[in-house]
Amino acid sequence: MRYIMRYIMLFAVVFSLVGGRMDSHRATGVSAQTTPVGHWPTALALDQRTGHAFVLNSGNNTVSVINARTGALMHTAVVGAFPGASVQSGYTRAIAVNGRGGRVFIGTYGRNSGGGVTTLDAATGQVVGVTIVAASPSGMLVDEQSNRLFVSSAAVVATNLVSVLDATSGALLHTVTFDQGVRLVAVAAHGARVIAASEAAVNLLDPRTGALLHTVGAPALRGHLSSIVVNNRAGRIFVASWGGASDAPLNRISMLDAMSGALLASVPTLLPQDITINERLNRVYATVSAYSSRGQVSVLDATSGRLIGATTVGRAPGQVVADGSTGHAFVVNGQDGTVSMLDGHSGKLLTTIMLRPALTQSIIDMEGTLSHLIAIDEQAGRVLVGNPSPYRIPHQPCPGSCPAPEPVVTGPGSVSVLDAATGRVLRTVTVGRVPLALTIDQSAGRGVVLNADAIGPRPSRGSVSTFDVAP
Repeated sequence: MRYIMRYIMLFAVVFSLVGGRMDSHRATGVSAQTTPVGHWPTALALDQRTGHAFVLNSGNNTVSVINARTGALMHTAVVGAFPGASVQSGYTRAIAVNGRGGRVFIGTYGRNSGGGVTTLDAATGQVVGVTIVAASPSGMLVDEQSNRLFVSSAAVVATNLVSVLDATSGALLHTVTFDQGVRLVAVAAHGARVIAASEAAVNLLDPRTGALLHTVGAPALRGHLSSIVVNNRAGRIFVASWGGASDAPLNRISMLDAMSGALLASVPTLLPQDITINERLNRVYATVSAYSSRGQVSVLDATSGRLIGATTVGRAPGQVVADGSTGHAFVVNGQDGTVSMLDGHSGKLLTTIMLRPALTQSIIDMEGTLSHLIAIDEQAGRVLVGNPSPYRIPHQPCPGSCPAPEPVVTGPGSVSVLDAATGRVLRTVTVGRVPLALTIDQSAGRGVVLNADAIGPRPSRGSVSTFDVAP
């Protein structure tokens, strides 16, 4: 499952020498503006109000602040040891933006004990404060309505903590202890609940105090929880859980009441990986897949939880994005190098778009991002799809057993720009090497790509590429 592999570094990516016909627009692309950042970038967060992108550089303990609307490097802030990392994994994205309050929060790693949260000014990138917490942050979530920052510390062995901070000053207000690992997920019921989920239970917290209000686990929820989305219009929480091929009855999507946590519906599926929601279309999309075979997209009614249909797509599908204006949904099939365009209401397959050659092996990387990057600009009617850098596998003579050599990057990555109405590839934009994260500045219509530059846990210097979505 993709969620299991989120913290495993890539060990083999090989491009097939026998690919299908590439779209003719791919050869006539343009280049994005690419700006160097720090070493070993691990995460990207965008403040939609200011258009400033914040990049965690774990190799030199800094945060690069990029103006996404001009591509200029504005500031580099020193934030402490190993920003964005946690004791457990080293690759979590411990960063959160409070757009209303003009603050950005960075989780920092305590090498011996404890950890910290560095507060930045979102307009300038300057450090305005540091807050000590009991353990290294593994996840962050801002609730702008209550003006609270929730910080999970799931890496602690004996106890698992959620720290509640003021989302303007960064002051520590409360600390809540759980008996299971916690990863913050979402704000639900129009700010009335905060969801803190473990692998086996969903916890509903009071957003003002962090107090535990409800815990939903077995028998209502069984198996390993892999993904959660919220329908705030209807007050519903959708939870994907799986039990694997040996325990198929646990593979399902459950719908909970966002206020009480009561189980309202449960739909059996195959192995659910990611679920996304489009409230405008009132649909929930779940991708299910084994990497060796073609996957599926299941479509559910986002109010009743009713299964509307399931559609076969390509191999290793990632998250689904949907366009409320055209009523179309899109999913990247990472191993096939294609995008499936679906009817967003029924899930019916409309067309398959080929972007690059298929891969001959399964993809295992930090977050599936080398092959599953996708974002949508509904205002411009454009879908952005990230394409990985080309690789070669070096020859490594070995008389006995030895580890497989790491792939060597041989060129830049790219982003394909698709028409959300027709699925046609309009152009291809060249970005930096090894695209790792993709987002859109919705106010300015700018695409923003974080590039890692190299494969594997090496402190290479990364970059950020910016470009107009619809020039």
